[in-house]
Amino acid sequence: MQPEEKDLLYMLEHYAISLPNKSACVFLKDSDTEVSKLTYSELYKQARTVGDYLQRHGFNRERILLPFSPGLNFIVSFIGCLYAGAIAVPVPSPTKSTLERTLPSLKTIVKDADIAMVLCDSDFMEVYERNGKIFNFLSHLPIINFKEISGKHEKENHPFLKLSPSTITYLQYTSGSTSSPKGVICTQENMTKNFKVTALALGYEEDSIALNWAPHTHAYGLLYGYLLPLYCGATCFLMAPSTFLSHPMQWLLSMSKYRATHSGCPSFGYDLCVNYMDEEQIQGIDLNNWRVAITGSEIIREKTIMSFYEKYKLYNFNFEAFTPLYGMSETVGTISTSSIGEKPVFLSLDTNSLKENIIKEDLEKKGRVIVGCGKVVPGLDVVIMDPQSGKETKNAGEIWVSGYQCSPGYWNTADKKHLSTDFSKKESQRKYLKTGDLGFLRDGEIFITGRLKEVIILSGKNHYPTDIETTISNSHSILKNHTNAAFSVELDDREELIIVQEVIASLNINQLIEIIRAMRRALSKEHGLDTYEVILVKTASIPKTVSGKIQRGQCRNQYINNQLNVIYSDKKLSPKSLGLD
Repeated sequence: MQPEEKDLLYMLEHYAISLPNKSACVFLKDSDTEVSKLTYSELYKQARTVGDYLQRHGFNRERILLPFSPGLNFIVSFIGCLYAGAIAVPVPSPTKSTLERTLPSLKTIVKDADIAMVLCDSDFMEVYERNGKIFNFLSHLPIINFKEISGKHEKENHPFLKLSPSTITYLQYTSGSTSSPKGVICTQENMTKNFKVTALALGYEEDSIALNWAPHTHAYGLLYGYLLPLYCGATCFLMAPSTFLSHPMQWLLSMSKYRATHSGCPSFGYDLCVNYMDEEQIQGIDLNNWRVAITGSEIIREKTIMSFYEKYKLYNFNFEAFTPLYGMSETVGTISTSSIGEKPVFLSLDTNSLKENIIKEDLEKKGRVIVGCGKVVPGLDVVIMDPQSGKETKNAGEIWVSGYQCSPGYWNTADKKHLSTDFSKKESQRKYLKTGDLGFLRDGEIFITGRLKEVIILSGKNHYPTDIETTISNSHSILKNHTNAAFSVELDDREELIIVQEVIASLNINQLIEIIRAMRRALSKEHGLDTYEVILVKTASIPKTVSGKIQRGQCRNQYINNQLNVIYSDKKLSPKSLGLD
Protein backbone atom coordinates (compact mmCIF):
# COMPACT_ATOMS: atom_id res chain seq x y z
CA MET A 1 0.00 0.00 0.00
CA GLN A 2 1.35 3.42 -0.99
CA PRO A 3 1.92 6.05 1.75
CA GLU A 4 -0.86 8.26 0.40
CA GLU A 5 -3.32 5.41 0.95
CA LYS A 6 -2.55 5.11 4.65
CA ASP A 7 -5.88 6.35 5.93
CA LEU A 8 -7.30 6.16 9.45
CA LEU A 9 -8.45 2.53 9.05
CA TYR A 10 -5.04 1.46 7.74
CA MET A 11 -3.29 3.15 10.66
CA LEU A 12 -5.70 1.70 13.22
CA GLU A 13 -5.01 -1.82 11.97
CA HIS A 14 -1.29 -1.10 12.04
CA TYR A 15 -1.43 0.01 15.69
CA ALA A 16 -3.71 -2.89 16.65
CA ILE A 17 -0.89 -5.19 15.52
CA SER A 18 2.17 -3.19 16.60
CA LEU A 19 0.73 -1.61 19.78
CA PRO A 20 -2.15 -3.93 20.75
CA ASN A 21 -2.09 -3.23 24.49
CA LYS A 22 -1.44 0.50 24.32
CA SER A 23 -4.29 2.72 25.51
CA ALA A 24 -5.88 4.34 22.48
CA CYS A 25 -8.51 6.43 24.25
CA VAL A 26 -9.59 6.95 27.85
CA PHE A 27 -12.76 8.73 28.93
CA LEU A 28 -12.57 10.73 32.15
CA LYS A 29 -15.39 11.67 34.48
CA ASP A 30 -12.92 14.08 36.09
CA SER A 31 -9.23 14.18 36.86
CA ASP A 32 -9.62 11.44 39.46
CA THR A 33 -11.94 9.02 37.65
CA GLU A 34 -11.44 7.00 34.47
CA VAL A 35 -14.85 5.87 33.24
CA SER A 36 -13.79 3.68 30.30
CA LYS A 37 -10.71 2.74 28.32
CA LEU A 38 -9.90 1.03 25.02
CA THR A 39 -6.59 -0.34 23.81
CA TYR A 40 -5.77 -0.16 20.11
CA SER A 41 -6.59 -3.85 19.77
CA GLU A 42 -9.96 -3.43 21.49
CA LEU A 43 -10.86 -0.33 19.49
CA TYR A 44 -9.99 -2.12 16.24
CA LYS A 45 -12.10 -5.17 17.06
CA GLN A 46 -15.12 -3.25 18.36
CA ALA A 47 -15.16 -0.83 15.43
CA ARG A 48 -15.02 -3.72 12.95
CA THR A 49 -17.89 -5.39 14.79
CA VAL A 50 -20.02 -2.27 14.29
CA GLY A 51 -18.90 -2.03 10.68
CA ASP A 52 -19.78 -5.64 10.02
CA TYR A 53 -23.25 -5.15 11.53
CA LEU A 54 -23.93 -2.11 9.34
CA GLN A 55 -22.66 -3.88 6.22
CA ARG A 56 -24.63 -7.08 6.84
CA HIS A 57 -27.80 -5.03 7.26
CA GLY A 58 -27.31 -3.13 4.02
CA PHE A 59 -26.29 0.30 5.31
CA ASN A 60 -23.30 0.77 3.01
CA ARG A 61 -23.29 4.30 1.55
CA GLU A 62 -26.27 5.23 3.75
CA ARG A 63 -26.36 8.09 6.25
CA ILE A 64 -26.20 6.91 9.86
CA LEU A 65 -27.30 9.36 12.57
CA LEU A 66 -25.02 9.18 15.62
CA PRO A 67 -26.70 10.98 18.58
CA PHE A 68 -24.15 10.06 21.24
CA SER A 69 -23.14 11.60 24.52
CA PRO A 70 -19.38 12.27 24.78
CA GLY A 71 -17.49 9.03 25.23
CA LEU A 72 -15.85 6.00 23.68
CA ASN A 73 -19.06 4.47 22.30
CA PHE A 74 -19.22 7.35 19.86
CA ILE A 75 -15.70 6.85 18.50
CA VAL A 76 -16.25 3.10 18.08
CA SER A 77 -19.48 3.77 16.18
CA PHE A 78 -17.93 6.50 14.02
CA ILE A 79 -15.04 4.28 12.95
CA GLY A 80 -17.50 1.41 12.47
CA CYS A 81 -19.30 3.57 9.91
CA LEU A 82 -16.00 4.09 8.09
CA TYR A 83 -15.45 0.32 7.89
CA ALA A 84 -18.91 -0.21 6.43
CA GLY A 85 -18.56 2.60 3.92
CA ALA A 86 -21.53 4.26 5.61
CA ILE A 87 -21.74 8.04 6.04
CA ALA A 88 -21.59 9.07 9.70
CA VAL A 89 -23.70 12.04 10.81
CA PRO A 90 -22.62 13.05 14.34
CA VAL A 91 -25.16 15.12 16.28
CA PRO A 92 -25.49 16.04 19.97
CA SER A 93 -27.53 13.67 22.06
CA PRO A 94 -30.54 15.65 23.38
CA THR A 95 -30.94 15.89 27.14
CA LYS A 96 -33.92 16.85 29.25
CA SER A 97 -32.68 20.44 29.49
CA THR A 98 -31.67 20.84 25.82
CA LEU A 99 -34.40 18.80 24.12
CA GLU A 100 -36.76 21.64 23.24
CA ARG A 101 -33.95 23.81 21.88
CA THR A 102 -32.15 21.11 19.85
CA LEU A 103 -35.11 19.15 18.49
CA PRO A 104 -35.87 21.45 15.49
CA SER A 105 -32.25 21.21 14.33
CA LEU A 106 -32.23 17.43 14.75
CA LYS A 107 -35.45 17.12 12.78
CA THR A 108 -34.02 19.23 9.96
CA ILE A 109 -30.82 17.17 9.83
CA VAL A 110 -32.72 13.87 9.66
CA LYS A 111 -34.68 15.15 6.69
CA ASP A 112 -31.82 16.92 4.94
CA ALA A 113 -29.40 13.98 5.20
CA ASP A 114 -32.09 11.40 4.37
CA ILE A 115 -31.03 9.37 7.40
CA ALA A 116 -31.41 5.61 6.95
CA MET A 117 -30.68 4.47 10.52
CA VAL A 118 -30.05 5.77 14.03
CA LEU A 119 -27.17 4.24 15.97
CA CYS A 120 -27.17 5.65 19.49
CA ASP A 121 -26.26 5.14 23.12
CA SER A 122 -28.42 4.44 26.16
CA ASP A 123 -28.64 8.16 27.01
CA PHE A 124 -30.42 8.88 23.74
CA MET A 125 -32.64 5.79 24.05
CA GLU A 126 -33.83 6.97 27.46
CA VAL A 127 -34.76 10.43 26.15
CA TYR A 128 -36.33 8.92 23.03
CA GLU A 129 -38.49 6.45 24.98
CA ARG A 130 -39.66 9.11 27.45
CA ASN A 131 -40.60 11.55 24.70
CA GLY A 132 -41.71 9.23 21.91
CA LYS A 133 -44.40 11.48 20.42
CA ILE A 134 -42.11 14.42 19.70
CA PHE A 135 -39.66 12.06 17.97
CA ASN A 136 -42.25 11.01 15.39
CA PHE A 137 -39.87 12.12 12.61
CA LEU A 138 -37.76 9.06 13.52
CA SER A 139 -40.66 6.59 13.57
CA HIS A 140 -39.84 5.19 10.12
CA LEU A 141 -36.20 4.48 11.00
CA PRO A 142 -34.50 1.56 12.74
CA ILE A 143 -33.07 2.82 16.04
CA ILE A 144 -30.28 0.60 17.35
CA ASN A 145 -28.67 0.91 20.76
CA PHE A 146 -24.90 0.56 20.54
CA LYS A 147 -24.84 -1.95 23.38
CA GLU A 148 -26.92 -4.38 21.32
CA ILE A 149 -24.10 -4.91 18.83
CA SER A 150 -20.94 -4.01 20.76
CA GLY A 151 -18.69 -6.60 22.32
CA LYS A 152 -20.01 -9.53 20.26
CA HIS A 153 -17.02 -9.69 17.92
CA GLU A 154 -18.86 -11.97 15.52
CA LYS A 155 -16.84 -13.41 12.68
CA GLU A 156 -17.07 -11.11 9.71
CA ASN A 157 -19.01 -12.70 6.88
CA HIS A 158 -17.35 -10.80 4.06
CA PRO A 159 -14.58 -8.24 3.56
CA PHE A 160 -15.32 -4.56 3.89
CA LEU A 161 -15.74 -2.38 0.83
CA LYS A 162 -12.59 -0.58 -0.34
CA LEU A 163 -12.86 3.17 0.16
CA SER A 164 -11.84 5.47 -2.67
CA PRO A 165 -10.49 9.01 -2.16
CA SER A 166 -13.90 10.42 -3.14
CA THR A 167 -15.85 8.22 -0.71
CA ILE A 168 -17.93 10.40 1.63
CA THR A 169 -16.97 9.55 5.21
CA TYR A 170 -19.16 11.90 7.25
CA LEU A 171 -21.35 15.00 7.20
CA GLN A 172 -20.38 17.80 9.60
CA TYR A 173 -23.54 19.78 10.22
CA THR A 174 -23.06 23.44 11.03
CA SER A 175 -24.28 24.35 14.50
CA GLY A 176 -24.91 28.03 13.86
CA SER A 177 -28.49 27.84 12.64
CA THR A 178 -31.30 25.89 14.25
CA SER A 179 -33.61 26.40 11.28
CA SER A 180 -31.38 25.43 8.37
CA PRO A 181 -28.18 23.60 9.37
CA LYS A 182 -25.99 22.62 6.43
CA GLY A 183 -24.06 19.37 6.15
CA VAL A 184 -20.43 19.88 5.12
CA ILE A 185 -19.26 16.85 3.15
CA CYS A 186 -15.98 15.22 4.21
CA THR A 187 -14.40 12.70 1.83
CA GLN A 188 -11.79 10.06 2.51
CA GLU A 189 -9.19 12.24 0.79
CA ASN A 190 -10.19 15.35 2.75
CA MET A 191 -9.78 13.59 6.07
CA THR A 192 -6.63 11.59 5.32
CA LYS A 193 -4.61 14.45 3.86
CA ASN A 194 -5.74 16.75 6.65
CA PHE A 195 -4.42 14.27 9.21
CA LYS A 196 -1.07 14.01 7.41
CA VAL A 197 -0.32 17.74 7.26
CA THR A 198 -1.80 18.53 10.68
CA ALA A 199 0.05 15.71 12.46
CA LEU A 200 3.32 17.01 11.01
CA ALA A 201 2.53 20.67 11.74
CA LEU A 202 1.47 20.03 15.34
CA GLY A 203 4.12 17.43 16.14
CA TYR A 204 1.82 14.48 16.86
CA GLU A 205 3.74 11.22 17.35
CA GLU A 206 3.18 7.84 18.98
CA ASP A 207 4.46 9.12 22.32
CA SER A 208 2.12 12.15 22.26
CA ILE A 209 -0.61 12.35 24.87
CA ALA A 210 -3.69 14.33 23.88
CA LEU A 211 -6.49 15.61 26.09
CA ASN A 212 -9.77 16.92 24.68
CA TRP A 213 -13.01 18.31 26.11
CA ALA A 214 -14.34 19.95 22.92
CA PRO A 215 -17.63 18.49 21.58
CA HIS A 216 -17.24 15.59 19.15
CA THR A 217 -20.00 17.14 17.03
CA HIS A 218 -17.80 20.14 16.16
CA ALA A 219 -14.94 20.04 13.64
CA TYR A 220 -12.19 20.74 16.18
CA GLY A 221 -13.36 18.18 18.73
CA LEU A 222 -13.98 15.45 16.16
CA LEU A 223 -10.86 15.86 14.03
CA TYR A 224 -8.23 16.96 16.56
CA GLY A 225 -9.73 15.69 19.79
CA TYR A 226 -10.92 12.22 18.81
CA LEU A 227 -9.45 11.15 15.45
CA LEU A 228 -6.02 12.74 14.88
CA PRO A 229 -4.43 11.18 18.02
CA LEU A 230 -5.63 7.74 16.85
CA TYR A 231 -4.20 8.33 13.38
CA CYS A 232 -0.81 8.97 15.00
CA GLY A 233 -0.86 6.09 17.50
CA ALA A 234 -1.05 8.46 20.45
CA THR A 235 -3.13 8.10 23.61
CA CYS A 236 -6.11 10.41 23.88
CA PHE A 237 -7.85 11.33 27.13
CA LEU A 238 -11.39 12.62 26.63
CA MET A 239 -13.64 14.67 28.88
CA ALA A 240 -17.23 15.86 28.49
CA PRO A 241 -17.60 19.57 27.63
CA SER A 242 -19.97 19.94 30.58
CA THR A 243 -17.22 18.77 32.95
CA PHE A 244 -14.92 21.56 31.80
CA LEU A 245 -17.61 24.24 31.67
CA SER A 246 -18.76 23.54 35.22
CA HIS A 247 -15.25 22.96 36.61
CA PRO A 248 -12.57 24.49 34.34
CA MET A 249 -9.77 23.42 36.68
CA GLN A 250 -10.51 19.77 35.83
CA TRP A 251 -8.91 20.36 32.44
CA LEU A 252 -5.65 21.58 33.96
CA LEU A 253 -5.64 18.97 36.72
CA SER A 254 -5.98 16.26 34.08
CA MET A 255 -3.30 17.86 31.88
CA SER A 256 -0.91 17.65 34.83
CA LYS A 257 -1.89 14.19 36.04
CA TYR A 258 -1.61 12.49 32.64
CA ARG A 259 1.33 14.63 31.47
CA ALA A 260 -0.55 15.56 28.33
CA THR A 261 1.42 17.09 25.47
CA HIS A 262 -1.40 18.28 23.16
CA SER A 263 -4.65 20.05 23.98
CA GLY A 264 -6.53 23.19 23.08
CA CYS A 265 -9.80 25.07 22.79
CA PRO A 266 -11.33 28.37 21.66
CA SER A 267 -10.32 31.57 23.47
CA PHE A 268 -13.28 31.43 25.86
CA GLY A 269 -11.88 28.23 27.42
CA TYR A 270 -8.60 29.90 28.35
CA ASP A 271 -10.59 32.89 29.63
CA LEU A 272 -12.61 30.63 31.94
CA CYS A 273 -9.40 29.20 33.39
CA VAL A 274 -8.22 32.74 34.12
CA ASN A 275 -11.48 34.13 35.50
CA TYR A 276 -12.28 31.12 37.69
CA MET A 277 -8.80 30.03 38.71
CA ASP A 278 -8.82 28.04 41.96
CA GLU A 279 -5.30 28.11 43.36
CA GLU A 280 -6.16 25.78 46.20
CA GLN A 281 -7.65 23.17 43.87
CA ILE A 282 -4.70 23.12 41.46
CA GLN A 283 -1.94 23.38 44.05
CA GLY A 284 1.03 21.33 42.89
CA ILE A 285 0.03 20.87 39.23
CA ASP A 286 2.80 20.84 36.61
CA LEU A 287 2.03 21.94 33.02
CA ASN A 288 5.57 21.63 31.72
CA ASN A 289 4.68 18.67 29.46
CA TRP A 290 2.09 20.74 27.57
CA ARG A 291 3.95 21.32 24.29
CA VAL A 292 1.08 22.33 21.98
CA ALA A 293 -1.71 24.51 23.40
CA ILE A 294 -3.95 25.02 20.38
CA THR A 295 -6.14 28.09 20.25
CA GLY A 296 -8.58 28.76 17.44
CA SER A 297 -12.27 28.41 16.45
CA GLU A 298 -12.99 32.08 17.27
CA ILE A 299 -11.08 35.37 17.21
CA ILE A 300 -7.74 34.88 18.99
CA ARG A 301 -6.86 37.74 21.36
CA GLU A 302 -3.52 38.85 22.72
CA LYS A 303 -5.12 39.55 26.12
CA THR A 304 -6.39 35.96 26.41
CA ILE A 305 -2.96 34.53 25.63
CA MET A 306 -1.07 36.86 27.95
CA SER A 307 -3.58 36.57 30.82
CA PHE A 308 -3.46 32.76 30.74
CA TYR A 309 0.32 32.76 30.60
CA GLU A 310 0.66 35.20 33.51
CA LYS A 311 -1.68 33.05 35.62
CA TYR A 312 -0.14 29.67 34.82
CA LYS A 313 3.56 30.32 34.27
CA LEU A 314 3.92 29.61 37.99
CA TYR A 315 2.74 26.09 37.18
CA ASN A 316 5.40 25.68 34.47
CA PHE A 317 3.20 26.52 31.50
CA ASN A 318 5.49 27.55 28.65
CA PHE A 319 4.56 30.63 26.60
CA GLU A 320 5.93 28.95 23.45
CA ALA A 321 3.32 26.20 23.84
CA PHE A 322 0.60 28.51 22.53
CA THR A 323 -0.17 27.43 18.96
CA PRO A 324 -2.74 29.66 17.23
CA LEU A 325 -4.32 28.13 14.13
CA TYR A 326 -7.05 28.83 11.63
CA GLY A 327 -9.49 26.34 10.15
CA MET A 328 -13.14 25.67 9.45
CA SER A 329 -15.56 22.84 8.77
CA GLU A 330 -15.64 23.65 5.06
CA THR A 331 -11.90 22.99 4.76
CA VAL A 332 -12.22 19.83 6.89
CA GLY A 333 -9.79 21.21 9.42
CA THR A 334 -6.62 23.25 9.31
CA ILE A 335 -5.91 26.11 6.91
CA SER A 336 -2.90 27.48 8.78
CA THR A 337 -1.03 26.66 11.96
CA SER A 338 1.75 28.30 13.96
CA SER A 339 5.10 26.58 14.31
CA ILE A 340 5.33 24.56 17.50
CA GLY A 341 7.85 25.76 20.04
CA GLU A 342 7.78 29.34 18.75
CA LYS A 343 6.15 32.38 20.34
CA PRO A 344 2.80 33.58 18.93
CA VAL A 345 3.09 36.47 16.48
CA PHE A 346 1.51 39.76 17.62
CA LEU A 347 1.05 42.66 15.22
CA SER A 348 -0.16 46.12 16.30
CA LEU A 349 -2.19 47.85 13.58
CA ASP A 350 -3.45 51.39 13.16
CA THR A 351 -7.10 51.19 14.20
CA ASN A 352 -8.48 53.86 11.87
CA SER A 353 -6.75 52.34 8.83
CA LEU A 354 -7.99 48.88 9.75
CA LYS A 355 -11.59 50.08 9.67
CA GLU A 356 -11.04 50.67 5.96
CA ASN A 357 -9.29 47.27 5.62
CA ILE A 358 -5.95 49.03 5.14
CA ILE A 359 -3.03 47.31 6.87
CA LYS A 360 -0.80 49.90 8.54
CA GLU A 361 1.45 48.85 11.40
CA ASP A 362 1.35 51.01 14.53
CA LEU A 363 4.97 51.36 15.58
CA GLU A 364 3.98 52.91 18.91
CA LYS A 365 2.06 49.71 19.79
CA LYS A 366 -1.11 51.62 20.69
CA GLY A 367 -3.33 50.16 18.00
CA ARG A 368 -5.35 46.97 17.77
CA VAL A 369 -3.20 43.90 18.31
CA ILE A 370 -3.85 41.06 15.84
CA VAL A 371 -2.61 37.54 16.62
CA GLY A 372 -1.09 35.57 13.76
CA CYS A 373 -2.69 32.21 12.94
CA GLY A 374 0.43 30.64 11.46
CA LYS A 375 1.55 29.67 7.97
CA VAL A 376 -0.69 28.08 5.38
CA VAL A 377 -0.34 24.28 5.52
CA PRO A 378 1.23 22.49 2.52
CA GLY A 379 -1.16 21.69 -0.31
CA LEU A 380 -3.45 24.68 0.20
CA ASP A 381 -3.46 27.96 -1.67
CA VAL A 382 -4.76 31.08 0.09
CA VAL A 383 -5.48 34.40 -1.60
CA ILE A 384 -6.90 37.62 -0.16
CA MET A 385 -9.64 39.14 -2.30
CA ASP A 386 -11.06 42.65 -2.13
CA PRO A 387 -14.82 42.10 -1.54
CA GLN A 388 -15.69 45.16 -3.64
CA SER A 389 -13.44 44.77 -6.69
CA GLY A 390 -13.14 40.98 -6.65
CA LYS A 391 -9.37 41.28 -7.17
CA GLU A 392 -6.45 40.19 -5.03
CA THR A 393 -5.27 42.72 -2.47
CA LYS A 394 -2.29 43.16 -0.16
CA ASN A 395 -4.56 44.81 2.40
CA ALA A 396 -7.31 43.10 4.40
CA GLY A 397 -9.91 41.28 2.35
CA GLU A 398 -11.89 38.07 2.20
CA ILE A 399 -9.83 34.91 2.65
CA TRP A 400 -10.21 32.44 -0.23
CA VAL A 401 -8.86 28.90 0.05
CA SER A 402 -8.22 26.23 -2.56
CA GLY A 403 -6.80 22.70 -2.37
CA TYR A 404 -7.32 19.07 -1.52
CA GLN A 405 -8.66 19.87 1.93
CA CYS A 406 -11.66 21.86 0.76
CA SER A 407 -14.94 20.01 1.06
CA PRO A 408 -16.79 19.22 -2.19
CA GLY A 409 -19.65 21.24 -0.73
CA TYR A 410 -22.83 20.84 1.31
CA TRP A 411 -25.22 17.93 1.26
CA ASN A 412 -28.17 19.14 -0.79
CA THR A 413 -31.75 18.71 0.38
CA ALA A 414 -33.28 18.89 -3.11
CA ASP A 415 -31.16 16.13 -4.66
CA LYS A 416 -29.12 13.79 -2.51
CA LYS A 417 -26.91 12.88 -5.47
CA HIS A 418 -26.04 16.50 -6.17
CA LEU A 419 -23.50 18.34 -4.04
CA SER A 420 -24.01 22.08 -3.94
CA THR A 421 -20.97 24.22 -3.20
CA ASP A 422 -19.92 27.64 -1.98
CA PHE A 423 -16.93 27.70 -4.30
CA SER A 424 -16.08 30.47 -6.74
CA LYS A 425 -13.66 30.55 -9.63
CA LYS A 426 -10.70 32.87 -9.72
CA GLU A 427 -9.24 34.06 -13.03
CA SER A 428 -7.08 30.92 -13.13
CA GLN A 429 -10.28 28.85 -13.22
CA ARG A 430 -9.13 27.12 -10.04
CA LYS A 431 -11.95 26.66 -7.55
CA TYR A 432 -11.69 28.66 -4.34
CA LEU A 433 -13.75 28.54 -1.18
CA LYS A 434 -14.96 31.95 -0.02
CA THR A 435 -14.49 31.68 3.74
CA GLY A 436 -16.45 34.81 4.67
CA ASP A 437 -13.57 35.78 6.97
CA LEU A 438 -11.60 39.00 6.64
CA GLY A 439 -7.84 38.95 7.00
CA PHE A 440 -4.48 39.44 5.36
CA LEU A 441 -1.21 37.65 4.66
CA ARG A 442 2.19 38.85 5.88
CA ASP A 443 5.33 36.77 5.25
CA GLY A 444 3.08 33.76 4.66
CA GLU A 445 1.28 34.19 8.01
CA ILE A 446 -2.51 34.54 8.12
CA PHE A 447 -3.98 37.29 10.32
CA ILE A 448 -7.75 37.40 10.91
CA THR A 449 -9.26 40.87 11.29
CA GLY A 450 -12.99 40.11 11.35
CA ARG A 451 -15.89 38.47 9.54
CA LEU A 452 -17.31 39.57 6.23
CA LYS A 453 -20.36 37.41 6.82
CA GLU A 454 -22.75 38.27 9.63
CA VAL A 455 -22.44 35.04 11.55
CA ILE A 456 -22.16 35.79 15.27
CA ILE A 457 -19.59 33.62 17.09
CA LEU A 458 -20.09 33.30 20.84
CA SER A 459 -18.07 30.85 22.96
CA GLY A 460 -16.87 29.13 19.83
CA LYS A 461 -20.34 28.58 18.34
CA ASN A 462 -21.91 30.21 15.29
CA HIS A 463 -25.30 31.92 15.50
CA TYR A 464 -27.12 33.45 12.57
CA PRO A 465 -28.62 36.92 13.19
CA THR A 466 -31.82 36.08 11.31
CA ASP A 467 -32.51 33.14 13.63
CA ILE A 468 -31.97 35.26 16.74
CA GLU A 469 -34.09 38.09 15.34
CA THR A 470 -36.95 35.71 14.55
CA THR A 471 -36.84 34.35 18.10
CA ILE A 472 -36.96 37.87 19.52
CA SER A 473 -39.89 38.87 17.30
CA ASN A 474 -41.85 35.84 18.53
CA SER A 475 -41.01 36.37 22.18
CA HIS A 476 -43.76 38.92 22.88
CA SER A 477 -46.97 39.89 21.09
CA ILE A 478 -46.01 43.59 21.07
CA LEU A 479 -42.91 42.83 18.97
CA LYS A 480 -44.62 40.91 16.16
CA ASN A 481 -44.52 43.69 13.56
CA HIS A 482 -41.46 45.61 14.74
CA THR A 483 -37.92 45.46 13.35
CA ASN A 484 -34.92 44.29 15.36
CA ALA A 485 -31.23 43.71 14.73
CA ALA A 486 -28.79 41.24 16.31
CA PHE A 487 -25.02 41.62 16.15
CA SER A 488 -21.93 41.19 18.27
CA VAL A 489 -19.34 43.65 19.53
CA GLU A 490 -16.04 43.24 21.31
CA LEU A 491 -16.30 44.44 24.89
CA ASP A 492 -13.53 43.89 27.46
CA ASP A 493 -11.83 41.53 24.98
CA ARG A 494 -14.93 39.35 24.72
CA GLU A 495 -17.43 38.98 21.92
CA GLU A 496 -20.87 39.96 23.27
CA LEU A 497 -24.36 39.73 21.78
CA ILE A 498 -26.33 42.97 21.36
CA ILE A 499 -30.05 43.21 20.53
CA VAL A 500 -31.60 46.42 19.20
CA GLN A 501 -35.41 46.32 19.08
CA GLU A 502 -37.90 48.89 17.81
CA VAL A 503 -40.95 49.58 20.00
CA ILE A 504 -43.62 52.26 20.11
CA ALA A 505 -42.66 55.19 22.33
CA SER A 506 -45.94 55.18 24.29
CA LEU A 507 -45.18 52.00 26.27
CA ASN A 508 -44.75 52.44 30.02
CA ILE A 509 -41.75 51.30 32.03
CA ASN A 510 -43.43 48.13 33.29
CA GLN A 511 -44.27 47.07 29.73
CA LEU A 512 -40.69 47.71 28.59
CA ILE A 513 -39.28 45.59 31.42
CA GLU A 514 -41.78 42.82 30.65
CA ILE A 515 -40.72 42.82 26.98
CA ILE A 516 -37.02 42.58 27.80
CA ARG A 517 -37.60 39.70 30.20
CA ALA A 518 -39.55 37.86 27.51
CA MET A 519 -36.74 38.45 25.03
CA ARG A 520 -34.10 37.09 27.39
CA ARG A 521 -36.21 34.03 28.23
CA ALA A 522 -36.72 33.25 24.55
CA LEU A 523 -33.01 33.64 23.76
CA SER A 524 -32.08 31.28 26.56
CA LYS A 525 -34.73 28.72 25.63
CA GLU A 526 -34.23 28.69 21.86
CA HIS A 527 -30.50 29.33 21.54
CA GLY A 528 -28.96 28.84 24.98
CA LEU A 529 -27.82 32.48 24.88
CA ASP A 530 -27.95 35.61 26.97
CA THR A 531 -27.44 39.06 25.54
CA TYR A 532 -25.05 41.60 27.00
CA GLU A 533 -27.44 44.46 26.30
CA VAL A 534 -30.96 44.94 24.99
CA ILE A 535 -31.67 48.41 23.58
CA LEU A 536 -35.24 49.43 22.84
CA VAL A 537 -35.38 52.18 20.22
CA LYS A 538 -38.06 54.25 18.49
CA THR A 539 -40.01 52.80 15.58
CA ALA A 540 -38.37 53.12 12.15
CA SER A 541 -34.99 54.08 13.63
CA ILE A 542 -33.06 50.89 12.72
CA PRO A 543 -31.25 51.55 9.41
CA LYS A 544 -32.40 49.64 6.33
CA THR A 545 -31.51 49.51 2.65
CA VAL A 546 -33.84 50.89 -0.01
CA SER A 547 -35.16 47.37 -0.52
CA GLY A 548 -35.92 47.02 3.18
CA LYS A 549 -32.99 44.87 4.31
CA ILE A 550 -31.68 45.49 7.82
CA GLN A 551 -28.27 47.16 7.83
CA ARG A 552 -26.80 45.40 10.84
CA GLY A 553 -23.32 46.81 10.29
CA GLN A 554 -24.62 50.37 10.33
CA CYS A 555 -26.79 49.62 13.37
CA ARG A 556 -23.71 48.18 15.08
CA ASN A 557 -21.76 51.36 14.33
CA GLN A 558 -24.60 53.45 15.77
CA TYR A 559 -24.49 51.36 18.94
CA ILE A 560 -20.71 51.75 19.29
CA ASN A 561 -20.91 55.51 18.70
CA ASN A 562 -23.95 56.02 20.98
CA GLN A 563 -26.11 57.19 18.08
CA LEU A 564 -29.16 54.98 18.64
CA ASN A 565 -32.52 56.59 19.30
CA VAL A 566 -32.86 54.91 22.71
CA ILE A 567 -36.09 54.58 24.67
CA TYR A 568 -34.80 52.09 27.26
CA SER A 569 -31.82 49.77 27.66
CA ASP A 570 -30.94 46.86 29.91
CA LYS A 571 -27.51 45.29 30.54
CA LYS A 572 -26.82 41.94 32.12
CA LEU A 573 -24.75 41.85 35.30
CA SER A 574 -21.03 41.53 34.55
CA PRO A 575 -18.62 39.18 36.40
CA LYS A 576 -17.03 42.26 37.99
CA SER A 577 -20.32 43.44 39.46
CA LEU A 578 -20.86 39.97 40.89
CA GLY A 579 -17.38 39.88 42.43
CA LEU A 580 -16.27 37.02 40.15
CA ASP A 581 -13.60 38.85 38.18
